[in-house]
Formats: sequence, C-alpha cells, structure tokens
Amino acid sequence: MRTAEAVDGHALMVPLSAPKPHVQVSESTVVPIPAAGPPKVLQGAIPSGHIPKPVIMPDYIAKYPTVRSEEERDQYRAVFNDQYAEYKELHAEVQVALKRFDQMDAMMHTLPQQPSSQMELDRINKILQDYQKKKNVCYSYCKA
Repeated sequence: MRTAEAVDGHALMVPLSAPKPHVQVSESTVVPIPAAGPPKVLQGAIPSGHIPKPVIMPDYIAKYPTVRSEEERDQYRAVFNDQYAEYKELHAEVQVALKRFDQMDAMMHTLPQQPSSQMELDRINKILQDYQKKKNVCYSYCKA
C-alpha cells in the first residue's frame, strides 16, 4: 500500500510498510544492512548525478488526441480516407515489386550453374550481389 504526499505541487508515492533490510555479500559471509527507513522526500535542487527515468509515451497519443466532438470525428475520418487511398496505391506498387522479385528468383534458378569462363563467373557473381542488395532493400521496406 502506498500514500501520496505533495511536495511543491507534485504528488509522491511513499510505501506505508517499512522496507525489508538489504543484504550485502562480503566474501563468503552474509551481513544484513540495517534498513534506512522509509524513502525521504527531497527538498530543494535535484541532487547531482540523479538520472530521471524517461516517460515513454507512444507517438500516436500526442499525434491523435481523444475525439471530443462530431466535427473532430469528421476531420479524422476525412484524413484517414485521404491517406488510406494513398496507402492502398503504395501497397499495390510494393506488391508488384515483390512479385517481380519472385519472378526474377525463379528465372535465376533456371540459369546455367556452370559458367564457361572465369570472366563469366565474375560477371554472374557481381549481378547476383547487386540483385541481393536490391532485393534486401526492397524487402526491408516491405516488412517495415
């Protein structure tokens, strides 16, 4: 159980029960450390070396506040419908690119595996490396 205490207009949570004593390990013996009591409320400046914990908030909470009126609802709906049409177009383009990569993969598996010269082997390897780089870029965008 906790209670709230106000300090300079800020609420602090303080445990009601006393904390359990910490145990310090020294070589092979266990030595109990006496409890310091309940946490103390600090007054004045923030102590040097204090690192505050960041508050992690999803970006959609800041970008999209709660809808409070019918007018706001209509605005959200209009923006969504406008952006959804663009999303569908982009999604279709990505699907075409993925299908093309699948076709190229199938075609590359049908190519001869034993080139007739070292120069041809080097050329094929360079093409394969370039292809894999482009394919990885495409797939990283498609999966994001």
